[in-house]
Amino acid sequence: MKVRDIMETVVITVPPDEPVKKVAKLLVQHDVTAIPVVDKYNKILGIVSEEDLVYRLAHPHLPPHIELLGGVIYLENPFEMKHELKKLTAITAGEIMTDKVFTVTGDAEVEDVATLMIENDVNGIPVVREGKILGIVTRHDIVMTLAKSEPNEENEKKEDKEESEEEDTTGE
Repeated sequence: MKVRDIMETVVITVPPDEPVKKVAKLLVQHDVTAIPVVDKYNKILGIVSEEDLVYRLAHPHLPPHIELLGGVIYLENPFEMKHELKKLTAITAGEIMTDKVFTVTGDAEVEDVATLMIENDVNGIPVVREGKILGIVTRHDIVMTLAKSEPNEENEKKEDKEESEEEDTTGE
């Protein structure tokens, strides 16, 4: 099955200068877990997820360091700390968004998208054509597809089994 068959085509998007508080309200209002950030040409710049917003309330993890001869040696990546502080102080969608966005085309197989979601711990993946957003597919869309398709597969297996049993009883 292709992503275009299950994707949501009405996608709530925000510009990079959208206030974080309004993004949070849109997530709640539309009952979605992430909102793509797009430019004026509808090209994807990033995505703001519930995780990004919850991060603002978390306590930052400051990397341990050693002071030696008047210098500071970080025992962990100081760039990660800079990234964490940026998210904590973000005022706009562009400041808090995750800019590493996984995207797929409408021709992608649902199984491949499910794998991408699991391997990268993402809930929603925008569907694009030439960088412009056409839709979004979420874990929920995949679960709904699975729920709809399973009974048909079970019925097919049951029919195959019944046909096999009929052949056995008729001696063929």
